[in-house]
This record gives sequence, C-alpha cells and structure tokens, in this order.
Amino acid sequence: ASEQGKGYQLYAGKSAFGGGVKETDGNEPIPQDWREVENEKYRLEQQRLAAGGK
Repeated sequence: ASEQGKGYQLYAGKSAFGGGVKETDGNEPIPQDWREVENEKYRLEQQRLAAGGK
C-alpha cells in the first residue's frame, strides 16, 4: 500500500494504514492481534487466580 496520498497518518511511528496490508496467497495463518494476545494472558491469569483460591 502506498504511504503517500489521502488519509496518510503516522501512528506510533508507523503508517496507520499503509503498513497494514501485506501480499498473501491466502494460505498464511492470520497473525494474532496484540489485543487478542493480551486478552488471552488476562483470561489465563484470572483463571489461575480463581483456581488458586487467591
């Protein structure tokens, strides 16, 4: 994706839109979103605390 043109913004030092599109042949596994990773960690921690009886 082009990094010039309308809607170009920097977000945390990276293009907010331009860097998000990658060429694929449709067979790659989708990389886990960082929010999913954080949610998973949080859920596991909550389960661990609940099981441990605090």
